[in-house]
Amino acid sequence: MVRSEPQRTALTADEANAQFREEAAELEFPPGYVLPQEPLSGQAPDGAGIMYGAGTGRDLAQRHWRCAWFRQLRQADSEAERVSVLGRLSQVPELRHHPAITAVRAGDFGELDRYVELNCPSPAK
Repeated sequence: MVRSEPQRTALTADEANAQFREEAAELEFPPGYVLPQEPLSGQAPDGAGIMYGAGTGRDLAQRHWRCAWFRQLRQADSEAERVSVLGRLSQVPELRHHPAITAVRAGDFGELDRYVELNCPSPAK
């Protein structure tokens, strides 16, 4: 009988940040978008250590990607640029019918603005 290692359910901040960087390296961000180097802290404000769920770094990189392109969509200068960004976002199955994307296709940017305001981390500077 072969024993397999149990799947880890928690990551240190260093491990989660490494996972973030690995995932981000696989994603194409808009030109000029700057990712944070160490987005996840290892210490809470009270000094206690922090552990992260197994996919936290990956999920955070994907959220940065989604938010970067949502901002790009909002800032598009032309209809051609909007169509290009919508095409990129539509390549991701779970975004094809995202309420904010559906609203933008109908000409309403309010849902997109709300999503970015409530869910998107500020870009690194």
